[in-house]
Amino acid sequence: MKTILLLSLMLLSFSLFASEEKAITILKKVHEAPIGMMRILEGHGVPLILVHGIDPLPTQPEWIRPIAKLIELEKNVYFYKWDKFRTLNENQTLLVNAIKVILQEAPQVTLIGYSAGGVISLFAHDELQDENVELHTIASPIFGYDAPSTAVFGIPFVGSTTIEIGMGAFKKLKHFQLNGCHHWVNTSCELDKHACVNKKNFSAQSRLFAMPCGSENTRYFSEETHESILNKVFESIL
Repeated sequence: MKTILLLSLMLLSFSLFASEEKAITILKKVHEAPIGMMRILEGHGVPLILVHGIDPLPTQPEWIRPIAKLIELEKNVYFYKWDKFRTLNENQTLLVNAIKVILQEAPQVTLIGYSAGGVISLFAHDELQDENVELHTIASPIFGYDAPSTAVFGIPFVGSTTIEIGMGAFKKLKHFQLNGCHHWVNTSCELDKHACVNKKNFSAQSRLFAMPCGSENTRYFSEETHESILNKVFESIL
């Protein structure tokens, strides 16, 4: 019995390692690809659309384990690569148009936006309210940055979209409460002050607190790393 258990664990470890290696290869291809939507996995189920964050490389290591999990589950997955130097509206429009193309073949899609990508995804979801799109934003700075946008001009990964997000992009939403969406937000400002809800007059404990998807669709976390946060969200969604 112990031998069988050991062999099973070894096979599982090998499978996870192989999937992570494939995920790394996929992310390298995404990094080299042009701006826009690309299909990274052909599988079954509701198409998943992943949208990267603000970091200089759009393919952060945080995505390795979630994509490895999607490989194992044989999911149908797309990755949307946006351009930080384009305007927020341009990135949003490209995403919306790409989602409409996918919806021509699929009855619904799940949109997963990480960090700044969650804000772009939120605007796309707002525009697609009549379509069957489920949104998840993860650690996204919906209320902007604490520092003035001009204070981050010298950072290499700051461009037009990131500056607009830094100024508080939520103010541009046509509706304050949207349907069919979920926010995963941080209650620890030490981890991520830009996505933290405990700032200014907002509080996770306040009955007045409301994210654009509604307080009932807002889930709170206090994890050590964004990698663990992404894994937690994907485990919940899948």
